[in-house]
Amino acid sequence: MKLNTKKMKTLFATLAFGLISIYSFGQDEGQNIVPNGSFEAVGKSPKRLGSIESATGWVSPTGVRADLFVDSKNMDIDVPINIYGKEVAKEGENYAGIVGFSYGDKESRSYLMIKLDSPLKKGMRYCVKFNTSLSESSKYASNNLGILFSKKAYGTDAKLPIIEDASVLHFNNDKKMFNARFNWTEIGGQFIASGGEKFLTIGNFYSNAETKSERVKKDARVKVKIIAAAYYYIDDVSVVLLSDDEKCDCVESEANDDFSSMI
Repeated sequence: MKLNTKKMKTLFATLAFGLISIYSFGQDEGQNIVPNGSFEAVGKSPKRLGSIESATGWVSPTGVRADLFVDSKNMDIDVPINIYGKEVAKEGENYAGIVGFSYGDKESRSYLMIKLDSPLKKGMRYCVKFNTSLSESSKYASNNLGILFSKKAYGTDAKLPIIEDASVLHFNNDKKMFNARFNWTEIGGQFIASGGEKFLTIGNFYSNAETKSERVKKDARVKVKIIAAAYYYIDDVSVVLLSDDEKCDCVESEANDDFSSMI
């Protein structure tokens, strides 16, 4: 039987594309494509607040630099006790910190941004998560902590909030108030990629008018300076490609509204 050359070329091209697709779609399944998601890889040791860029790969996309907390002689950035309170890392020893909300914008918001190991694939589902803990120094708690994916990196020296629609809020619950100051609360949800998203940014992407907040009580035992803001520790960031039958579920947190013991 004589084979049609044109049909054979089409068949081989289809098979090749299928194999490439299977490989490319499967290569990241189950793997976290956020490099240094737990802030453990550190280049030059941070010496002061605002040193997030000491964590390999991480930057702040605005003029307000996020913080990195590590084992340090500077008590402001030490772990587990630092200038904002006390928390033991969710993963490893280090974690980051940002201002998620401030009453009357008395404290400028800060953000965390990193380039992913590989761009997101169009139409594919991703499970996106990070962990947060409200610091004891916070006079307020808020909602709207989330993740923003983008094809291009954000970058400005302005000390202004990034106002966008977040790609992922807490499992579609934009009313969730993150007020636990003991242990960690998992934030996450499913994201269907448009394709080509290379950067991940963490923070509050909504105006104060669109952000719900509440005052939180102060414990007299906690000897930290109170700030008119919701300051959040951040740790254990992950973006994982889901297989067809996988779900992105929230792990029930043991977090509560108690204070971390400062003793």
